[in-house]
Amino acid sequence: MTSHAADLLVYATGKNDASLSTYPRERIDSIILSCSQNSDYYRQQLAKDERTNASIERRRQSEPMTAPLPPGRASAIAALVAGYEASRRCSATCVVVDMDMFYFACELARPEWGGTPRTVTHRGRTVRLDGIPAVVGKGMVLTSNYVARKFGVRSAMAGFIARRLVAELSGGREALHEVGSDMGWYVQCSRNVREVLGEYDPGMRCYSLDEVYMDLGRYVKLRNGGYSHEAIQRQWGAGEGGEAEVDRAAVTGLPKPKRAAPPPSAASGSESEPSLPASGSPPPAFTVAAAVSEMRAAVKLRTRLTCSAGIAPSHALAKIASDCNKPDGQCEVQ
Repeated sequence: MTSHAADLLVYATGKNDASLSTYPRERIDSIILSCSQNSDYYRQQLAKDERTNASIERRRQSEPMTAPLPPGRASAIAALVAGYEASRRCSATCVVVDMDMFYFACELARPEWGGTPRTVTHRGRTVRLDGIPAVVGKGMVLTSNYVARKFGVRSAMAGFIARRLVAELSGGREALHEVGSDMGWYVQCSRNVREVLGEYDPGMRCYSLDEVYMDLGRYVKLRNGGYSHEAIQRQWGAGEGGEAEVDRAAVTGLPKPKRAAPPPSAASGSESEPSLPASGSPPPAFTVAAAVSEMRAAVKLRTRLTCSAGIAPSHALAKIASDCNKPDGQCEVQ
């Protein structure tokens, strides 16, 4: 495989998924390439890759890659960076919740199984669905379980490639089991999860069924101001909110979440909410990490689904962090 050909691949494993695979990434990528290289998509991407490389080479020839800064520019840039750092938000209250193998987990949590492990007939045997390489989706993989991920199978992969990976890497000892999708059930499961998460941030944003963007700063302030979780729920009303819109609601089928009016402070209805300690002060008794841990436990208890979370000063960083301790974990970036 050439370096250019390798650039065309949608790799079978990301940073986190790579640790789940028991096979060399190069071998997985080689199988994917062999399945894809005769397709129209591959040829189109190859032509695009060649055009991009040609454009880069022309720029290299016509423009210097590095140039000295004009006099005084370096100090101006340093002052600008220092200003940005001084105004940077340092409190890590942004949270991204990412459900673990969501569609597959929904299949395992179907009510007709009554909380018992789901079994299927696979290669003439009755086996647990979570113990064999399996995916949801028969033409395109919606999600795979962690057994299938050991073979490099991942979401958005063509079904025939996923089947080939499992068959080749196992030497024919294993076969991929495919479960048909049920979007109505997945939407209901997502609603159930959002019902729990909404208790911690009524203004949360959802961009898909299995991912939620939140800010727990207000909730943590109230907990440190003397409110219990139950007291916060009693105080938060059912006011309509514009900020709590769910993007792509028409696609996901999810209703717009409601935004609550701010409750009065513990001391007086006319006073402002309690605030987090300033930098250098002792940490609050109830932290954002504690809130996230409590929230994930509540999701697991009430929906039988697990989720992972990232905590950071920005949602972009929190999104990256949400993938660091999967499954059923959390990671905080200060």
